[in-house]
Amino acid sequence: MPTSFRLFLSFITATVMLFAAQAALGFRSAQQDPTPTVSSTPDTPTKTPCDKAHHCKVLAPKLIHTEEPQRLKGDKTRFVGTVQVHMWIPEDGIPTDIKVLQSHGQSVDNAAILAASKYRFRPATEKGQPVKVDLYIDVFFDWD
Repeated sequence: MPTSFRLFLSFITATVMLFAAQAALGFRSAQQDPTPTVSSTPDTPTKTPCDKAHHCKVLAPKLIHTEEPQRLKGDKTRFVGTVQVHMWIPEDGIPTDIKVLQSHGQSVDNAAILAASKYRFRPATEKGQPVKVDLYIDVFFDWD
């Protein structure tokens, strides 16, 4: 499967999981594009869609930097596939409380956590303000 297609599927999975979590927590579902509108300059606030009753939606965080999982020196583990991790994305966009949901062995799990800890996000927003959300993401491995 091409890498770009796998990344697209991962984004869709993460977006669906985020909105499922928001629904479970009582957030209103977004009727518009779930991706935040990014302004051209950092000083301009991000626009957030609100309905007529002024119920604003929580817009999903946007992944802006990823890292490939790296093997430790001397590790001969072979693994091709994905590891799903759960993380919290606070207002600064730096993941915290990263946990592997299904173990694939200690070296693979540790590499997934280390790689995910280096991811960076544009934080989720509500009413134009950054908010903390939890997120499920697939970390892709090609350790052949």
